[in-house]
Amino acid sequence: MWSSIEHGPEQWRVTVASRNGGWWHYEGGAVQFLAELCDGTLEPWALPPVRPEVTDS
Repeated sequence: MWSSIEHGPEQWRVTVASRNGGWWHYEGGAVQFLAELCDGTLEPWALPPVRPEVTDS
């Protein structure tokens, strides 16, 4: 989600929340957050781990 306290979406901060109530602000953009979460470079804090898997259908 985004914290929309600032004026205009280009200034909104990505806010990450987990089901157990933990939350924090991420300083990058939403796409960067997802990329780092999936490739394992982001400290997931209270989020469950992401284990991307490529399968042949």
